Amino acid sequence: MGLPDLAAIADESVLQQMLDNASDFDERKAIRGRIREIKEDNRKKMDERMKKSDGAREEMLKFKVQQAEDAKQRYLSMYNDAAKTGDGSSSKQWNTDTYKSGETTATTPRPAAVAVKVAGGSKAPPSASAARNAFKQADKANNPQNQG
Repeated sequence: MGLPDLAAIADESVLQQMLDNASDFDERKAIRGRIREIKEDNRKKMDERMKKSDGAREEMLKFKVQQAEDAKQRYLSMYNDAAKTGDGSSSKQWNTDTYKSGETTATTPRPAAVAVKVAGGSKAPPSASAARNAFKQADKANNPQNQG
């Protein structure tokens, strides 16, 4: 029985079936060698695919980190703009155009908050003391028992 050209056969299951039917030692040896070659080729292809997917995964992670950093800078810029233009009143709405546009005006971190001394020795910012005084006046006007 003649052995067909094994190099033309790329299907491992066909080769396995031929190995089961073969009785000659040399035929079996040649078939096993071809099966090993196919397995090695498949392993190399799998390694190449894994390297490509690892590279794509790394690129995606870098992209996600960059997106998060950009969003952080936009938030910081929005807060910085609000701190520069804010008067401390709670009725003012946030200007979210800075965040939505994706532009950052400040790339450096915000400076630390500065405490200001006010009458009475407290270290509250002026807007907090103004709010405290407004609440006291409203409380006196609405509750006659607190006027004493």
